[in-house]
Amino acid sequence: MLWEEWTAPQFVAAGDQCQGVCLLPLGVIEKHADHLPLGTDLCLVRSIANRAAELEPAVVFPPYFFTQIYEARHTPGTIGIDSQVMYDLLQTVCDEIARNGLQKIILVNGHGGNRHFLPHFVTLQLERPRDYVVYLHQPFDLDGDEEFVRRYSAMAESKIRDEHAGELETSLVMAVRPELVDLSTLPSDE
Repeated sequence: MLWEEWTAPQFVAAGDQCQGVCLLPLGVIEKHADHLPLGTDLCLVRSIANRAAELEPAVVFPPYFFTQIYEARHTPGTIGIDSQVMYDLLQTVCDEIARNGLQKIILVNGHGGNRHFLPHFVTLQLERPRDYVVYLHQPFDLDGDEEFVRRYSAMAESKIRDEHAGELETSLVMAVRPELVDLSTLPSDE
């Protein structure tokens, strides 16, 4: 149930059908080497949110990319915004989601650089009473997931644990949007 594809009457019915649940996929626009698109994080997290909404009814908010990326602002195509704007904008978006009748907002994080920003944002929701709840899901936070690391390591061609534009992230993009991957730009192993 993609938010932007509904008419106003359909949106009201969709909100009722999903019992007020909204998935907010969060990523960033940043360089992912030379073979992956700038929107890699958005592509992957949107895919996860869409799949979740197929399994359990939820409205999926349009991809949201105004999050933390200070370490890569110098790279071409990266979009970074000031921290106060980042917090205020996300708060306003959550307020607007709730104003539209969706009181269970699940932030779905697709960007490693948000590992500290988003838990802090969720904690700040306790500053004042609200008529909605914000949850956080970080599907790519693999720290401590020993089983995944063991299984992935057994399959990976590279023995280097990568998290950004490496074998794992490239494989994930190839699985959901293969037309966006340009393997011809990768150096050969020879």
